[in-house]
Amino acid sequence: MTRSCISILLRRLSESVGVERALTTPHTFRRGFAVEFLRNGGDVFTLQQILGHSNLEMTRRYVRLLS
Repeated sequence: MTRSCISILLRRLSESVGVERALTTPHTFRRGFAVEFLRNGGDVFTLQQILGHSNLEMTRRYVRLLS
């Protein structure tokens, strides 16, 4: 599945259920996953690997969202 395919699917789903389109972007889901992963005890190093971040600073931004 490509990124554009996922975006199209999310757009169609949001339209069909009446959810604001800005709440159903791939990035919103990615960010939501990252925050919930950390809230449920996941560690930053594992999250870095899952998200494919090349440096830890990008991943630390999600930690700051929790503070």
